[in-house]
This record gives sequence, structure tokens and C-alpha cells, in this order.
Amino acid sequence: MIREVIVLAGGFGTRLASVVQDLPKPMAPVAGKPFLQYILDDLSEQGMQRCILAVGHLRQVIMRYFGDVYAGMELVYSEEEVPLGTGGGIRQAVGYLQGDEAFVINGDTFFGVDLRSLESFHHSHDGSLTLALKKMYRFDRYGTVETDDSGSITAFLEKQYREEGLINGGVYCLHRSVFTDDLPKVFSFEKEVLEVQFREGHLFGQESEAYFIDIGIPEDYERAQTEMLSRPAFDASWTLFLDRDGVLNTRIPGDYVRNPAQLDILSGVPESLAALSEIFGRVVVVTNQQGIGKGLYAEDDLALVHEKLMQSVRQAGGRIDAVFFCPHLSGDPMCDCRKPAPGMAMQAKKHFPEIDFSRSVMVGDAASDIRFGRDLGMYTVAIQDFPIILADESAPTLSAWATSLKQMKFL
Repeated sequence: MIREVIVLAGGFGTRLASVVQDLPKPMAPVAGKPFLQYILDDLSEQGMQRCILAVGHLRQVIMRYFGDVYAGMELVYSEEEVPLGTGGGIRQAVGYLQGDEAFVINGDTFFGVDLRSLESFHHSHDGSLTLALKKMYRFDRYGTVETDDSGSITAFLEKQYREEGLINGGVYCLHRSVFTDDLPKVFSFEKEVLEVQFREGHLFGQESEAYFIDIGIPEDYERAQTEMLSRPAFDASWTLFLDRDGVLNTRIPGDYVRNPAQLDILSGVPESLAALSEIFGRVVVVTNQQGIGKGLYAEDDLALVHEKLMQSVRQAGGRIDAVFFCPHLSGDPMCDCRKPAPGMAMQAKKHFPEIDFSRSVMVGDAASDIRFGRDLGMYTVAIQDFPIILADESAPTLSAWATSLKQMKFL
């Protein structure tokens, strides 16, 4: 899981000179605090642990304000003594990474992308570089990006007036290998990396409906003064736990889903998970699978079933971040993971240390699911036609609950 992010914070702010002076552009005040602070707050909420700030012009302003730690994140400064261009700046910052992959964020735009969804999309397409794309309407300020049905980028189009189109939102997920040894010290990320990856078929794009604003011109900078306080919020602190059979797919009476051909995904589930992925920081499936213990199918068979489920969700624009299962027989005295026992939740917390069970929701269709959630202090939801004792809420389907949740905005 990616925990590092590079933020490009060395902008001169030439077009904002009339309204912001003696400050690097990312430090332009918005509703009483630096614009960069909104970006860092969002990154912290989404679980980033280490942030490399690529700084240049008036960098001491940024370094004095934020120091070495902010909102629980370690801050590292990649200082440009001379301007290195977007490519040179990112490549120098990559040298400070502890791992091979990172997110990259423009410091003069706020795009509230679900980073875990972008990471999942990036890994599922096995590319070196993935862009977050934003659909815009009636604009001429940006070039546009075209993709095919798989998400592979097929064209970059020049700036011109368009009624609608996808733009590069300035948020990337990349592997350090995109920077080859033959690149010069100063270069353009767009020309020397994006276009190269595009020609080689290694460049992908994922559309996001998240809030977007670019403060690069005075008009949008003024608009940010009010919009940044009222923008839709992605609350990465919440985790959604889901049972599988009866919630995501049809149960097989008296039997088990033994292979992908038997997986009947319930109507509306992929679309519901696309909506829920915009609300929850993590989406985790926890499922009892004693059919493995009975010898009816193997763990490899179950992995294929879950890959089909996750692929269906990805195609709808959502995500499942992890699946945990219990293979043991009911009544096994050595088992601590069959619901309602908490073992799978503990596995999830080990995988995602930021999980707070008091800020989690368990959705299931059996009393064991509800007890599993309640014993851990979660909010619980029963999916069936009548309520289960101890459930906080009930709904006939996941789709119905997802719709009501969006309307309630209880998070």
C-alpha cells in the first residue's frame, strides 16, 4: 500500500501576482489558511504517512510554516536550487522516496481524489503511471485526455474550447521506473514522461467526480475562498465492512459459490460500491467460507471468485480494497476468525492500521454479521426484508442502503 506522496510546491504564481505577493503560489491564503494546508490535510486524512514537498521559489516560507511533521505526516523537502521543470522536480523528489511507488499532487490545485481507488486502478492495469481525470464543461483553459473502455489513454488533445471533456487533474500514481537514465536535468514531465508512457501503452487514466479547483488565475482563486469551505468531503477515516453472500451476491441454497461461473452479483451492487467508495476510506469484505474446510473448493478457487467480484466493481468505478475470509468449519475450537469472532477484523486492522472500529460500518444479512460488528463497536446495517435484532438500521438491499446513506450524509 502506498503511503508516500510528492507535492509540487515550487510554483511562482505569476498569474496571481496581482492578488498574492511575496508568497509561493501554494501558500496563497484561502479562507484564512494557506492553500497547501488544505492539500496536506486531505493527504493526512487519506492515510499518507510521508510527504516529499518539491520546493523552490520562496521555499523558506513553506519550510518555516509546516516544519518537519504536519498532521501526523513526516515532511521531507526536495529543494530546487534552480528551476528543474515539472519533470526534473518530480524526479529529484523521487530520490527521497523510501519505496518504489508514490502519488504525485500539484500544489496549486485541489482535486479530492480517492487515492486508494486510484491506487487500486493503477495496480489492476499493471501500468507505470496512472492519471486522475476530471470531466469539465464549457472550457478552453485545459487540454483534454481521451481513453478507451479499459482506461488506457488514447490521445492528448491541445487546448481549445470544448463543451465537455476529460482533463488531467494533476494527481498521479507512478512507479519510479518512469524516470529513465537518459533524461536531462531540466525537463517537462508532460513531454518527456507522459507522452513517452502514452506511446508505449503504459499510461492509464481514471475519471473521478471529486471536487476540483485550480487557483492559478485570479478568478478561480477568488472562487476558492468560499468553495474550499463548502466542498464535498471524502471522509477517509471511515471503513466499510461488508459480508459477501446475500449482500454482494446471491446465496446458493444449501451450497457454496465454488467458482466464478457460480457468482451471481446482485443487481446494483457494483454501482452502489462505486458510490460508497466516494464516502469510505476503505472497503473491506469479510466472509465465512467453511466450504474450504469441507474440501469442496480450494483457496485458489475462492481467489478467482473474488477477482471476478472486484473486477466488476472496478468497471463500475468503485473498489474493494481487501477481502478476508475464514476457511474453518463451524465449531472449530481453534478458530478465532469465523464471524461473529473478531479475527477477520483484526486481520483488516493489521493490513490497514488506521482502521478505527468506532468509525466503521458492518453491513450483513445474518445475525452473526451484526454481532461481529456490534462486538467491535461498529455501526451495523442489516440487508434483508426485516430487521435483525441489534442492527442499527435495515434495508432490503445494499443499493437501497447506499442511496439512503448518500441522502443522510451521516458520516
